[in-house]
Amino acid sequence: MFFSKPSILIVDDDIAILRVFTKIFERKGYSVDVAVKGKEAIQKLNINHYDVALIDLALPDMEGTKLSL
Repeated sequence: MFFSKPSILIVDDDIAILRVFTKIFERKGYSVDVAVKGKEAIQKLNINHYDVALIDLALPDMEGTKLSL
């Protein structure tokens, strides 16, 4: 049976935060995808499946709490 890596979407407009979290989670064996805006995250969520999403509350184009499909 084949199991894929757990996947995480990280949504934040701070590039340094994206880099740090990406390194941490990739070292732990996760597949990581990132988005810097809410609309970008929605596009990725419509195409891909993620096991977990870490979302900044203050995005440049919307509040993280408003991010939905």
